[in-house]
Amino acid sequence: MSSSPEEQYLNKFFSETDTPAEGQYFRLPDAEAVLYLQRRPGKDSENEDSAGIYALRDGDTVLAIADGMGGMPAGSKASGIIVKQLSRVLSKSSRNSSEHREDILTGLEAANDEIQAMGVGAGSTVAVVEVSNNLLRSYHAGDSEILLVGQRGKVKLQTISHSPVGYGVESGLIDHKDAMYHNERHLISNFLGLPDMRIEMGPAVEIARYDTLLLASDGVFDNVHVDELVDLVRKGGLAQVSKALIQLVSERMGSDSDATPSKPDDVGFFLYRRSA
Repeated sequence: MSSSPEEQYLNKFFSETDTPAEGQYFRLPDAEAVLYLQRRPGKDSENEDSAGIYALRDGDTVLAIADGMGGMPAGSKASGIIVKQLSRVLSKSSRNSSEHREDILTGLEAANDEIQAMGVGAGSTVAVVEVSNNLLRSYHAGDSEILLVGQRGKVKLQTISHSPVGYGVESGLIDHKDAMYHNERHLISNFLGLPDMRIEMGPAVEIARYDTLLLASDGVFDNVHVDELVDLVRKGGLAQVSKALIQLVSERMGSDSDATPSKPDDVGFFLYRRSA
């Protein structure tokens, strides 16, 4: 697995590119992370998923996954704008051991303005987490999701997709398994690139040692049930977990069985875990 050296300040973003087949590994202060970005199988055009990892000088970490809208033009450029704008504002942050809420919101608002200014109707979903000491806060727009799982399988955080199907599942009108096959699952009601875009900010949630955090585009959540993800990510080394998730998503995308979901798509995910 490719590895990045431990640095006092790590500010990296990945746009219009793929990571190594086994993922990109990062050793962070008091934590580790794996990033995986790959184009849809058989796709020759650019990967429309982008990612950013920002280990800040005060010890906080920010992770971001952005998924350019495939049915709209310039999806890869739109998602790339998001991670680059976050890099810009976070690299200038002067905060010390405090939340970076304003920085993140400023970066996302600037990205929304820039995407609209392109004038081509581009759009992108985004999922961001900020980890400060033992607290995690989520920010998202669209159907890229965030899942925090305890070592024993307890779901401590799961974001709601900004979509008719996502809201239907949350309200109990649609069964979560039926939602995987719903003919309106591709519809999204909120994303960057809209004049009335909104960022949903979650409450601060404790992230204990050995909890596992998953940020992923719909290339993961459209192919793997949440209960499967919980069981897969909660135990084992992070490199092992990443390998198993990559293999499962790949198998599902290539499956023609009606018994399991199968939606070929670009894939982007972060796995993150605090260590001893």
